[in-house]
Amino acid sequence: MYKELEEDIKNFKTINIKDNYTKVLSHFESLYAQNDELFLVGKLNNINNNYDLMTIRASDGKIYLVVSTFEEEKENLEYIALPIKEIFNTVNSSPTCNGICLNPDDNPNQLMISKEYINKLKELFD
Repeated sequence: MYKELEEDIKNFKTINIKDNYTKVLSHFESLYAQNDELFLVGKLNNINNNYDLMTIRASDGKIYLVVSTFEEEKENLEYIALPIKEIFNTVNSSPTCNGICLNPDDNPNQLMISKEYINKLKELFD
């Protein structure tokens, strides 16, 4: 399932059209219904032994939690596998977080999923 999701994310970033975004959201409905795992990305804070989760600030100033569909080998970064419902609870518990940014890269078209959509999924499937 992740390979198709990753391909649809790539297509969205290449051609930012509603149909490509809709395909990604349909994957998220399945992921949420099955409570599959995704990865939070963070750095270990040696002072308090907690993780400082990575965020990204969008051009409108809103902050999104970085989430990945795959684990990469990157220096000083940790990939923390969590069920998607826990990730969504993390987003909802933060007053400054506006949603998630999925598989961020250098492409100017980043895939953001809003806190509002996350809450709609929760209403549908919980």
